[in-house]
Amino acid sequence: MFKFKTEPEHEELVIRAVDTYKLANPHRYNDPDGYIEILNDFFNQEIARRTELLIETEKNDWNMRSILTHISQREHLIDGIMDWGWTYDPRNATLGLPTLLPIIPFPRQIEFLEWLYEHYLRQKRGLVEKSRDAGATWFFILMMTHEWRWTEGFAGGIGSNKLDNVDQKDNPDCIFEKIRTYIKFMPPFWMPHGYDKRKHDKWGNLINPEMGSNIVGQGGPDIGRGQNSRENFRLDNRIFQGCQGTDRSFFRE
Repeated sequence: MFKFKTEPEHEELVIRAVDTYKLANPHRYNDPDGYIEILNDFFNQEIARRTELLIETEKNDWNMRSILTHISQREHLIDGIMDWGWTYDPRNATLGLPTLLPIIPFPRQIEFLEWLYEHYLRQKRGLVEKSRDAGATWFFILMMTHEWRWTEGFAGGIGSNKLDNVDQKDNPDCIFEKIRTYIKFMPPFWMPHGYDKRKHDKWGNLINPEMGSNIVGQGGPDIGRGQNSRENFRLDNRIFQGCQGTDRSFFRE
């Protein structure tokens, strides 16, 4: 069974995040100002920690090489996410919370990532019935982007009921824009050698020139056509009629 090897300080951060939300959630509707204050205090501390880490890491090449060696390993994906990964939620603007948030996975989300990797590495199919806002699509993206960045020759596919749901520039709801957001806020030393956004970030096709890897998008009846011979991993995020409040996501090796 695949398991992450997460540094103790990040395990403690997960616990602190869970405790913070437990403290904040009772105030969400009865005391919105209290809810915002609790979460903002937590986020500001975490943003300050990450800012300091970035400054220290960029002081010399040895620091950067050491970090890259560590986070390039699958077993340390959680460490990489919790030091460098960011997500975007425009709905926070109306609440007075940051729209750009440090990614801190909850324990259940870490279990989901381990489940994904177990199926991916053993070449097993899987089905996820996911509720809204549980982060399933985002964490699938984190896993796929990690493989795109560090696995030579990796080929991933993303499908949905409509191609516009997969890739539509400047639409934060589509899957490729989520990938672009994640990559955009990673530190510069993380980026693949030779990567040029103008050449390698195409519509429905993200290319890593250093590793010879890519992620492609498809929609509707075109899903799975022409790519099966080389795909390592594919997310089929089509929404089935009559399944209210959930998406069914199918992925294959």
